[in-house]
Amino acid sequence: MDGQGPIFTGQDLPPLRRPNISMEETETDLHKNNEINSTDSIVSKSKLSAEAKEFVPKGIYSPIPTNNKSVQNRLERSRSQQQAPQSNNIITAPQLPSDINNGSNFNDYFNELEHLREVIVLLTSNPGKFDEKVPALLDNLRTCLDDSQMMDAVVQCIVDQAIAEHNFGYSGARLFVILNAYSSQMRLCLMNYCDSIEFTAPHSDKARNYTLFLAELFSQLDWEEAFGEYLLKMLQVLLTFDGPDDIKCICQVLKLTGMSLEALKFDAVLSIVNRLQDRLPDLPTSCANLLKNVLELRAAQWGRNNMHQPSTIPITHSVQSDYPPESPFVQRWSDGGPVFYGPDGLELSAEENAFLTDVADEISHDDSDPDGLWDPDPEMDEEMRAAFKEFVAMGKK
Repeated sequence: MDGQGPIFTGQDLPPLRRPNISMEETETDLHKNNEINSTDSIVSKSKLSAEAKEFVPKGIYSPIPTNNKSVQNRLERSRSQQQAPQSNNIITAPQLPSDINNGSNFNDYFNELEHLREVIVLLTSNPGKFDEKVPALLDNLRTCLDDSQMMDAVVQCIVDQAIAEHNFGYSGARLFVILNAYSSQMRLCLMNYCDSIEFTAPHSDKARNYTLFLAELFSQLDWEEAFGEYLLKMLQVLLTFDGPDDIKCICQVLKLTGMSLEALKFDAVLSIVNRLQDRLPDLPTSCANLLKNVLELRAAQWGRNNMHQPSTIPITHSVQSDYPPESPFVQRWSDGGPVFYGPDGLELSAEENAFLTDVADEISHDDSDPDGLWDPDPEMDEEMRAAFKEFVAMGKK
């Protein structure tokens, strides 16, 4: 057809020629192929392994690993707690009394007890919620605060949780003190329940929790004698267990309540201290250091000097008979007042206290302008000082 070029078929095309390859390129390709083949051969025949042990020359010192452990094995305890199931860290609610279904009062106040349990669990994990949650709980329990059977259940819930959970000891004591202020049955119910509690050596952890709860209760109830006797009884029980943790618990209690317990039952505290001193050489380092601190604190009259001591704690005959009348330990019970310490941590002397008192009196009787500058800048003229006084006056409006 006109206007179209020639049509070629496959038979009309000329055959393709082979590419022109120089001798240098040919030799390079052959060299690369030989290198690849040689590398594969080495890898296939090699005995090296990526999992082989690290090579250490004989001339280099390789330390032998040692199993160094801290005194309290904090690392091992932390690892064991992390490997333990999470269910062990869940705070359980205190159990209601077993005879809850046998009395009509329990059925009437079941919702109140459930509210109490919820608050107890919350305060165990978050003590900072105390001021927020307790007022509502108190309002909810107002109708049953004079019911002895109900108060038995309330006391049992509080004490059992303090025994099971160490973190609830302080909050439990606070909760009891508040409820006791509005209930005439709480104190008697608690004393009856304390009389029924006993511990054996396999449950020494619960005994320690209960002891710390009693110590908090004793301190928050203004050193009431009945709970001081319960506390001393538990200290004697922990001494029979004679474990390092039990000794630590006794030391913690004595640091918190030792001064008051000694005023209440001096002979009993002296017996406990003597038994602790006998155990001192056999105790671990951390426990021994804590015990030494307690003994030093007692030797320093529990942090009080010969002129200052709370006058609310009565002096007992045992204290007077053990020390001469002119002893500072006896003299300090008759006077009261604060104890001041300097920046170095040492107690201020009588001369230093007198100086501070004189300075405080001078400041209190100072009739100068309270809005004036205490130490004005020399560069401030009268106009600037007047402007400052005006600024202070404007801030008070």
